[in-house]
Amino acid sequence: MRTRQQERIALIGTCALFLAGMVAIALGFGGALGVPVEAGTFVETGTVTIDGTSVTYSVTGATQTLANGQGCTLSTGTDVLAFDGSKSVGLVSGSIGIKSKGNGQDCGQVDGAEVLEVSLGSDPVADDQAIYKADIDLELLQDAGLTLTASFVDADGDSVVVGTFTLLTGSQIPAGTSGVDNTPLSTSADPEAYCNPQSSSGPNSAESDNCFWTIESDSPFNTFTITEDFDGKVSLQGGDDWPASGPGGPTVLHLTDAPDGILACGDEISTGVSTLGGVITRLGDPATDPDCDLKPYSFRVDGSVIEFEPEGNGARYMGVITKTVTEGQPVSSSDWIEYDRDGDGPDPFVPMQWCENNLLDSTTLPSSLDADGKAATWCVYEVNVSDPDGTLVTAAFDVYGEDDPHWR
Repeated sequence: MRTRQQERIALIGTCALFLAGMVAIALGFGGALGVPVEAGTFVETGTVTIDGTSVTYSVTGATQTLANGQGCTLSTGTDVLAFDGSKSVGLVSGSIGIKSKGNGQDCGQVDGAEVLEVSLGSDPVADDQAIYKADIDLELLQDAGLTLTASFVDADGDSVVVGTFTLLTGSQIPAGTSGVDNTPLSTSADPEAYCNPQSSSGPNSAESDNCFWTIESDSPFNTFTITEDFDGKVSLQGGDDWPASGPGGPTVLHLTDAPDGILACGDEISTGVSTLGGVITRLGDPATDPDCDLKPYSFRVDGSVIEFEPEGNGARYMGVITKTVTEGQPVSSSDWIEYDRDGDGPDPFVPMQWCENNLLDSTTLPSSLDADGKAATWCVYEVNVSDPDGTLVTAAFDVYGEDDPHWR
């Protein structure tokens, strides 16, 4: 395994090449690459709605028909959503499940070891969309308890689980639990929820055996699976059972900009527009991240701010942030490079301080505090300034830190 000093030497060589490229394109690169995506403050870009036996993408109005093919096998047209499972996916009276038997209500239910998988499709939901919130209409029978596992799959096919959410009903709910109704909420911070439908026995009892489950995830996902963990049954539905005045309704998947990809230890990424750009390498850190769990990330430029936003904590990074200005403008670390330590910006930004001398040989960030009295999470360990043509000055800030800052 390379030491931090070796990582630094290797990174500096890479960043020198990147800096040369940044200078070459400084006068001709295009505009901002995208809008930042931040945990807890997502910008909604559209919705996908399962309503009865159709799926609709709000941005284009594209509609996907859910119908029966051979027997009760689910048949779909336009790929707004993709459905898969441990066996063939089934559809019965608006209930989506796994076809484990020939016909009947069982075709629209998930039970036992069955798995139902739902993914954002490619037509017309592009690869740059993901789900940050889901309002899911479920039918649950026989004291069901289910697990929804949310994953992000990038364009290369790499996949990482970003959240696991649990819904318990009937006798599965811990004794003494109060305030339970049929509109439960799960979040990344509190993933277990309880639902108390008016009836949890079969056969279908209209809205009496339905739950309207809302899931809010700190990390966007584009695929989720549903499994039933006990002896009950669960169906994915689109609001058919709920009366017009009821609390539930269609299943709605709320979309936002997707992460740019997935980072493993040693992976390197870059971004840049006009006079601002950067290169980031994820470090291996046995002390804090021994398994090097894969992490989705966004690395984008928005106006005058460059944003690096890995989803989840515990990983460390090194990189170079470059800024090109007209000669005579300030480009020193104290004059220009500020950061928002937790990525909840754009304010407040604070000056990024210098690393301690032994930082690159340690596993700790500087023990000193930022200007506002909070512990630093990123620091500058070197600045190199170049003046390639006498009119533009480019500063390259070598930085080290963890988690999801914004820089400017």
